[in-house]
Amino acid sequence: MYLSKKHKLLFIAVPRTASNSVQKALLTSSITSSTDTVYSLGSRDMSAIDNYHMRPSTLVKKNLVSPDEFSEYTTFAFVREPLERWVSSIFLARHMGVLDQTQDALTQICGLVRNGESPRPFFGKQELLVKRPDYQPFNYQNFFFHGDTQVVDAYRWEDVETVTNKILSDKLGSEQTVSLPHIQMNPNGTPSQFKEPVESWLPSDCYEKMKAYFAKETAFYESVNFVSD
Repeated sequence: MYLSKKHKLLFIAVPRTASNSVQKALLTSSITSSTDTVYSLGSRDMSAIDNYHMRPSTLVKKNLVSPDEFSEYTTFAFVREPLERWVSSIFLARHMGVLDQTQDALTQICGLVRNGESPRPFFGKQELLVKRPDYQPFNYQNFFFHGDTQVVDAYRWEDVETVTNKILSDKLGSEQTVSLPHIQMNPNGTPSQFKEPVESWLPSDCYEKMKAYFAKETAFYESVNFVSD
């Protein structure tokens, strides 16, 4: 999460949407100031992860931004196709040891869908979070809305470099061509088989269940146009 009061700029880091790369680009640009509020993903500590992926409602609770101030800021974050984002999170969980990486990946994925308490791979490690009064399960809209009002502009993950440079250019008053660094939280990446459209490799019963599970997030994702549209 990056907040510049000086430039009235807010970046919300949505998990698995190249947020580390965007944050690094912001922090290595000339927009930075000693007055910035920055939470980076420097450890696997739960509080550090929560702060890095801070949502608008939490910003308000922490008095970092008031509800009225959102309209004064350039606010942005990115969305990624939900099933693709879900698969990416599974292989990150395997790399981190949250899921057993010695198990066949497809068998494991189908087990999460058919038998798991949640198909989201990090849910099992965060069960205690549901007892917290401020707990919100992952939902795209939680990162873009405060209450019923959208306060953060959404952009497609595919447009991440174009959008970041445009925002920096607008704020700094000159053309910026910052190259976003490739930061891979999972150095092994997602195997090529699982980069294909999910419906081409996930058994039909699992695919239909996940399509329904992500229906709300998919609708939000599809409501966001490419910058060239």
